[in-house]
Amino acid sequence: MMDLLQSALAVLYIIAASQGFFLTLLLYRSKLGDHQANRYLCLLTLLFSLALVDYAADTAGLSEQWPVITTLLWPKEFFYGPLIFLYCIELTRPSPSQLSRRQQLHFLPGLLHIVVTWSLLVLPQDTQQLIIGLDPIVFDGSANSHGLSYSQLVIAWLLDDFETVLAFASIAIYLGLSIWHLKRYSISILNNYSEIEQINLSWLKRLLISLLTIYLLYVVTETLLRGWMEHVLGFSMLLLIYLMGYRGLQQPEIFKARNPSEPVPASSDLQPEPTEETTPAMVVESKYAKSAVDAEMSGQLIREIRQQVEQRKLYLEPQLTLTELAYLLSLPPHYVSQAINEQTGNNFFDFINSYRTQAAQALLLDKEAALTVIEVAMAAGFNSKSAFYTAFKKHAGVTPSQYKKEHLK
Repeated sequence: MMDLLQSALAVLYIIAASQGFFLTLLLYRSKLGDHQANRYLCLLTLLFSLALVDYAADTAGLSEQWPVITTLLWPKEFFYGPLIFLYCIELTRPSPSQLSRRQQLHFLPGLLHIVVTWSLLVLPQDTQQLIIGLDPIVFDGSANSHGLSYSQLVIAWLLDDFETVLAFASIAIYLGLSIWHLKRYSISILNNYSEIEQINLSWLKRLLISLLTIYLLYVVTETLLRGWMEHVLGFSMLLLIYLMGYRGLQQPEIFKARNPSEPVPASSDLQPEPTEETTPAMVVESKYAKSAVDAEMSGQLIREIRQQVEQRKLYLEPQLTLTELAYLLSLPPHYVSQAINEQTGNNFFDFINSYRTQAAQALLLDKEAALTVIEVAMAAGFNSKSAFYTAFKKHAGVTPSQYKKEHLK
């Protein structure tokens, strides 16, 4: 019965690997989405597919007959984290770029892992089996009892517990860094765009959080339980990676439609999140402590900003950006951003959507217009029904339907 289950599991691994190779080919050849970022995603799905082939060989007992399979496919764990992290970096970058020397260092542990592991290929198969753990080794201080040299015993130890701990730590750290980067990016786009539904990458952030959660559970089961739960969690992680790949194909280039001269949200646009010790006012004050715009000038600027936005009804433009507003005012974008932050306590996104909400409120109460909710949303400058409901509830405190019901009694 167990042999049947093992065979079935090996077949499932091969089927999943085939799907992974297909997805890798799609990512490689597709012209959709962010091509540069998808290169990293392509390599990631390829590595996970190769991992499935390795699992299938191990489950079917082929690794014991041909340890070269495990030796060739083993060094991949240290590439998972860097590829996910660099995918997030590239996806939020304003223009495609070559891999910098600093970024190349992310792959150094993986390359070292390859050098150490593939050096075993010159050894006899039974020696490879001992070193890579297919046959258990008791580290009793005696090398001769295993027929291994001391240097080979050291390599065996490095490729066993030591490598496992480092690999677990590497993936967890890079997943954490990726989530942190996306969180900073989310803050940045709120200060620069009035419509973010297509560029907020919330899907990716949720996927990474799920992946990190499942991975931590996998570490626990791998360390303590070691059973079928290990395979269940492993398949869950693979499912999320493949889902990331297919979703990555659909994600449009974030900055493709923007003017090349338009500045990109940078780290300087990011403000620290308020804590128990720091209020929002303190955060804004700290952010602009060295700015050339003083409080008096900031107050004057917000009056000019409001005048332009209200008279020209700029909020009705769904794709309005901070740079476009600054251009109309003949002001540097960071001056406009500072005035909005300091004088209203809002970011650019909420500032513009508050005007859109006011316009929607008027349209909802216009009996002659008799517009549907989605028509009101579009007429007020929103790009989708979901964005409209979210903004309306935030600024009006109720849903559009509740607001209409309360005021048309």
